[in-house]
Amino acid sequence: MPDADLLEKMAELLEVDVNTLLGASLPSESQRNSLDEIAKQLAVINERGASNINKRRMINSYDHIGTVIQSQYER
Repeated sequence: MPDADLLEKMAELLEVDVNTLLGASLPSESQRNSLDEIAKQLAVINERGASNINKRRMINSYDHIGTVIQSQYER
């Protein structure tokens, strides 16, 4: 099977969609709307997850800094 770049070039050359090259049928308008809505919801979830990861990293950094400071005072 060709890689994604080659498929895109072939589709452009043949003036068809990559899905058509792969033999997939195109979704109906209602399916596209549903997929768009799902994509928007997933984007929000992904953004929240990234935000939570950044918060955890910051907390862990402060925790490590606190541990280093505490170990210096215990000497």
